This record gives sequence, C-alpha cells and structure tokens, in this order.
Amino acid sequence: MRPQGLRQVGAGAASTKLGRRRGSGTAGEVTPSRPHGTFRTDRLDPPTVLAMQRTAGNLAVVGLLTRSRRRRPPPRRVQRAPLDPKQDPKGYTQPQGVKNVAGSGTTRRVVTVPGFGVTGGFKAEYTHRKKDAKTGELVEVRTPSAERRMTEQSPDNTAVVVMPDVLDKNRPVRVVLHFHGFGFRGGTDPHAGYAVASGKSKDPAHGALGTVRDVDQEHWSQQIGAVNTARGASGPQTVAVLAQGRGRSEFGKVPTFPYVRAVLDAVPELAGVSDFSLVVSGHSGGGSTQVAGKVADLRDAAPPPASGTAPTRPSDVVVMFDAEGVLSVMSWVVGKVGELAAGLKADPAGGQRLIDESPKFRGYFAEWGGYRTPYVTANRMLKRALATVPDQWTLAGSPGPGTKVEDLFRIVAVPGVRHETVISKTGPATEGALADALTASTSPTSDRAQALPWDAKTVPELKAAKPKKKAPAVQPLAVQRDDPATAPPAPAAVAPKPKATTWKASDAASDYALTTEDTTLLASQTAAERAADRAAFGKRQQDRIVELTKAAKKRALTPEETTELAGLQALRTKVENANRALRRTDVEQILDDAGFTVAGWYGDIQKGSFLGVPARVHKSLAERLTQAETALVGDAAINPDGADAKTLGTTLGMYGTASDLRAPKNAVGGSSLSLHTFGLAVDLNYKGNPFLGNQGKTAPDVVARATSLVNGAAVDVLTDLGDAQASFTALKAANDALKTYFSYREAANRPLLDAKLTGRTAAAGEPADATGWIKVIEQDYVALKDKGDFKKHKPPEEGFLDLDERVVMALVGAGLTWGGTYKTAKDIMHVDLREGDGGKVNKARIKHTDST
Repeated sequence: MRPQGLRQVGAGAASTKLGRRRGSGTAGEVTPSRPHGTFRTDRLDPPTVLAMQRTAGNLAVVGLLTRSRRRRPPPRRVQRAPLDPKQDPKGYTQPQGVKNVAGSGTTRRVVTVPGFGVTGGFKAEYTHRKKDAKTGELVEVRTPSAERRMTEQSPDNTAVVVMPDVLDKNRPVRVVLHFHGFGFRGGTDPHAGYAVASGKSKDPAHGALGTVRDVDQEHWSQQIGAVNTARGASGPQTVAVLAQGRGRSEFGKVPTFPYVRAVLDAVPELAGVSDFSLVVSGHSGGGSTQVAGKVADLRDAAPPPASGTAPTRPSDVVVMFDAEGVLSVMSWVVGKVGELAAGLKADPAGGQRLIDESPKFRGYFAEWGGYRTPYVTANRMLKRALATVPDQWTLAGSPGPGTKVEDLFRIVAVPGVRHETVISKTGPATEGALADALTASTSPTSDRAQALPWDAKTVPELKAAKPKKKAPAVQPLAVQRDDPATAPPAPAAVAPKPKATTWKASDAASDYALTTEDTTLLASQTAAERAADRAAFGKRQQDRIVELTKAAKKRALTPEETTELAGLQALRTKVENANRALRRTDVEQILDDAGFTVAGWYGDIQKGSFLGVPARVHKSLAERLTQAETALVGDAAINPDGADAKTLGTTLGMYGTASDLRAPKNAVGGSSLSLHTFGLAVDLNYKGNPFLGNQGKTAPDVVARATSLVNGAAVDVLTDLGDAQASFTALKAANDALKTYFSYREAANRPLLDAKLTGRTAAAGEPADATGWIKVIEQDYVALKDKGDFKKHKPPEEGFLDLDERVVMALVGAGLTWGGTYKTAKDIMHVDLREGDGGKVNKARIKHTDST
C-alpha cells in the first residue's frame, strides 16, 4: 500500500526556507545559507520529509513538526495527502472533498484529526480470544486481513464528514457520530471502513475501484441530503462524522465529545458550530466496541449550558443498525424508561416537558438475519420496562395523537435486506433506515407503524413452531465476529434446531404444606416458650452437640455426657419442629396474600437446567431462564457454531449446580423469607461470585483500596452502581483490579507495583511507598482468604466475579433482577424473578410479619 503523508491547511500553512546546520554546532545553531530547495510544509508526504531531512537535518524537521506543542499557535488543520486520481477517480480524498455527492446537496470530506482514531495503518491479521468449546480455556484466534488489498488509503487518524453543501451556522446542527462494523475479511466485507476501494482485490465481495461504503453501500449522503431537504429551514441540519476504524471494529482513541469537537474544528465550515445535538450510532461490531460503552456519555460528558441558561440542545439519540451489543444498550434504555416513568408519576403536569427532554432510541435489524434473536429479546425488555409508565403516557393506555413513551424507544425489523444493507434498505437511495432514524429523532411518532410487534418471535422459537409458510428468503448476510459466513436461514429453513432445555414437573407441595402435626404443635406452645427454647439452643449448644458426637465415635461417653447429648438433641428437635411449623405458616399466609395456594404454587415447581446447570425452580422462573437461554443459544455472535445449551454454557464459563429452591428461611442478610423459598431465585457459579459486603465492610474496604491503587479511583461496592450494565461494568473493573492488587504479592510483579506508584500521590490513609503497600496487601489477603464474604468461595486473588457479561445481560433481558444491582451489598451470584406472579409473591413476603 502506498504510504500517505500529511497535508496541513489553514492556520500555519506556509512555504518555508531552511538553512543547513554547520559542523558540530548545537541544535539551535541554524545558519542561513543557500538552501537546496524550497519546501512546502503544507504537503508533508514522505519524499518531501526525506528531502527536508537531507537539507535541514532531523532536529530541524522534528522541531517544525512539533512546534505547536511549544508555541501553542492557533489549531492547525492537518490532512493526509490525497490518493492519485487513478486510485481515487471521484476525488473523495482531495482536500476540498466532493460536493453534491450523488446529487444529494451534501459534501463528503475526509479529515485527519491528530491524536484521535487508529494509528499504524491496517494490519496483516487481527486476533481475538475465545473460549474453546471443549476445554473451556481461552484460546487466541488469528484472522488474516484483506484490507491492504481492498484500499490504498490509510485509516490513521481519519474520519469522513458528510455535511450540507451550504451550512447555516446560525441554525442548530445534529451531529451523527457513527461507528462501522468489521471491514477486513475476504468474502464478506465489501469495504475497509470508509476508505476508497482500490479495485485490486479479486474477491467479488469487495468494492469496485473508487467506491466507498457510505455512498455506494449505505447511502449516507443521499439519505442525509433528503432529510435536510425535507426539513427545510425548520429543523436541525444533519452532519455525519463517520469514524474510520479497522479490523474488528477497532477505532483507537475516540472519546465522544472531544472527538466530535476535534472533527468539527478540522473542517473550516464547521469550526464555529457550537449549538449541536448528538446521535450516536453503530453498525454490527461498532455497536459493541463503541456505542454500548458510550451511551452514558450522552448527557454526562456533554458541555454544560452557560450559567443561568437552560440547555438548548435537542434530545440525544442512540441508533443500533443490526449491531452487536444491543442487549447492553437496551439495559441503558430500560434505565431511561424507568427514570421517565418515575418522573411522570411524580410530576404529571410536567409530563410533556419530560417527554421532550428524554433521550431516544432506535434499533434496526435485518428481519430474517443473524441478529433477529437479540433484537426480539431487546424488544421484550422494552415491553416490560414500558409497563411501569403511567397509562396516560402510553399508546396502550391513551392511544391517539401526541408523543407517547413508546415513540421514544422503538425497535424496527427491516424486511428484505442483508446485514450490509440494513442502513440503506431497498428502494431509492434517499430512503432507508438512516433517514427513518433521523426523521424520528425530531418526529418520534413518524414510524409508529414500523414498530416491531411485542409478540415477535426469536429464530429458535420460530423454528420450534415449524410454520407452514416459509419466511421471506434473502441473500446471506455478512455477519460479524466469528459467525459463519452466512446468516441463519429463515425460520422454515433446514438448519437443525439446537437442543433445548426441557423442564419437568417436580411437585414440592408436601415439603411446604402446613400439616395437622404442625398446627397441633404450635397450639401446644406459646410464642414466649418458643422464644425461650430458641434462646436456650444457641451457637454454644450447637457446637456442643458436634463436639459430643465426634467424641462418641472415638470413645464411650460418660453417663453425664450421654445425658447432656440426649437433652441437647431433644431441644434441637423441638426447636426445629417449631421453626418448621412457623415457616410453613408464613409460606401459607404469604401465598394466600398473593392470591395462590401452597398446593397450587409448589405443584408448579419444575426441574431442568440453565445452560447445562441443573436447577429446580417455579415454572414462572423456569420460563424466564429458558427465555434467556434461548436468546443466548440463538445469538449468532455468541453462539456461532450453533451449539446446544449445555455446550454453550461450558463455553460461557458456567459450572457447578444452582442453589435454587430451599426450605423456608429468611433471605441472607434480610428479615423476610427468601425468594429461594418460593423457587423464584437461583444462585449461579457460587464459588466464583460471593455476596460482597454481606459479612461487613472488610471485603468492600479491600476492593476500594485495590481500585484506588490499580485504577486510580476507589469503587465503593456498597453504593448504588446503576443499572445492570453499569453495575456489571463497575464490578468487572473492580474485580480485575482486585486480581491485579493481589498479584503484587508475587516478587516477579513488584516492578509493576513500582511503576504504578511512580508519580502517584497517596490518598489519605494510604501507604506512601511500595514497602508500605506490600504490607497492606498481605494484610488484606489474610483478611479475605477463607473468611467473611470469601468463605467457601474461590481465593481472593481470583477475584469475585466470573459470570460472563452476556449471561448476566440475557438474564436481565428476560426480566430477572441481578443481585449485582442491589443498592448496598452485592449478591453477585444471585438472580430472581420480581415480575408477574413472582412480583405478587415478592410484595406479599416483604409486607408479611414472620410468625413467632
């Protein structure tokens, strides 16, 4: 690939003459003399730089290229030298770009933004790690790249800007920051990001000479031009920033607002634009590598309004085009719906203002493509979230004109398209999912008719139903990550259905029903007598039974010991029988308050498994576990080989057995009967996911120290960390920090600790040097190992979270509550059902007062 230089335009661009350094003078001794030539510093391609080095010397050239750091002149606009016209016949890489692209009234321009984006050019191959389906170990996978054949253009520090040919700086601007999917594989990826196609590749899937993804495949210019024309002078002008990445949707450093600001400043026509709103969008791999992590930036990182003024920026928008990470983004959407619902309940009179200020979401997927299952799952998450919104602000409760909450958050199936054309759809180039999303960003009711039905089915569900009519056939899609080269077939196609989990009845009514013996026993005692018995049978007495029982196996007990043991055992039996009768009474009362009977509820207990992990739960929870499992098994990005649930579970790191239905007992750390009592909870991967903070502040304090040292900011796990996605992200970072923290105990890793402490200012109460830290780390390790929260769990050096993020998000997506989202201590292994019938039981158990 021909290397590309840099071209500087705007402030600082000039022709410069450089003298030759004499003899052994210092770097500053540059004596004017007759130069060998005059060099244009606005065209810094390799031949020019080499000639300058021969004439002026390396230090002078370095000084020229880095002078902005020393003198801080006005910002310089830098642009890579354009391709040769033979390589770029339409002139896309020329400094001025191309105006009126495809008659759209928009300009397409390539800009270079130093300090942002990828560097080092396209790679020969890209690697990633995945779990081996058989061993469960992480293995490195290498995939060759075709990018260097696909284009002559460099990806370094570049982006494509699409903007109106004539921009009115006095009108608001809506900036679309977009991240593309994979673009490096032969046979599937038409273009290497937004680089100009070389036409050299013999692969028929790759773009023809001079074509670009955004114009010839996705129709960005055509759709933006049409939307801007339709809005006239009444709406915001749309400008797109198309980040140039490489490989597996790698984009380098692209912090949301600083990056957008830098790109706008690199374009003279946009440099003065300050009144803009933001749309963040992603296609395929760009959804997971960028958008999923950026949704929190939309408001938090936005420049605040001037003091005393209200924000004038329109609502922000997130768009996912057949993208990975849609379930993670939907977790953010669910949180926003919850915030909106709470606001509407608290301030009904201000409802329209809350609606107008709310962010928006649109998710588009190829109707019968490989991403159908996660998008349908996301749609179900959205439906459950919307159920909390007051009726007057929903279409179901108040149909008719006016924006409802459903209009703000919507998923749309795009018919008859491939994965690579979901943005452009079919038909005229001016119409497509992009145009639909931009229109909906200012007119959210415009696409009501396109909304995915709430009862839409996933691909595995449709296959299981075996519909008589075949679904519309489309061309194979170019899937992302390690998916097979074609999409899963339409529902009626011949692909075999993965082995699904089956649940069988496992009646437990006899274990929980209040018997005649129970009522007789309780009638024969008073509450005070039972309390006295419990007080008399404390931990000391329990330990004494163990001690005497062990002694009896080694020797004959004395008569006194025999009498003592018999008395203690009788007291234990009396206490246990009374407690069992009391808890059965509680169960009966709770279920009655919730509208159920003991026989009916426990007659619906079922036995089955989740991702190969055995479980015994109520049928309502079994249905949600199956829903989450189906989403994971049917997700082509997660399960590219179409493995069955058990095999996929091994791949995703599931192990052991679930702690599920239990005898009546209060929740750990709680005062009400546990949801496990009713078969409404499971604990997964128990060994590697302790209840953090349940046994006091010891473990949370250690985690706070570890995150402070390793990550530079202490994390308090006893606080509210946000929704499921935010909580998982925070806990995973803290988990990794804890493992790193304890790795400093090894002598081989001491240099890493020294490096971490270099230039670091110790916080209050922290050691000031490595010796002090090693002492504290050792003390922390002793405090956690086999003690407190880590008792019966993996050792602390292995962390406290080994559940796969995708498993957690699928469970949350199925309507379950994850213990990692608790407001205080985090029960990381735990998920439970607090919706539907589970919600009724949960409310009843919380209100209930335990029998005594």
